[in-house]
Amino acid sequence: MNDVREIVNRLGLTGEAEATLHVALLRELVQGRPVTLERLAASLNWTTGQVVQVLEQLPCGNRRV
Repeated sequence: MNDVREIVNRLGLTGEAEATLHVALLRELVQGRPVTLERLAASLNWTTGQVVQVLEQLPCGNRRV
């Protein structure tokens, strides 16, 4: 399972924004530091509001980050 697309598919993501966010999140996590909304937004070139909006669409998104 070395293909990022396969990982995204196995996570059950259907939207492009969800998939993009998850790939960026995985890349940030492998650096071994906590991932803040601001850091994730910067890595995506999104606003923090956009990150929050996509996170809220996920099955676990009803929890506060």
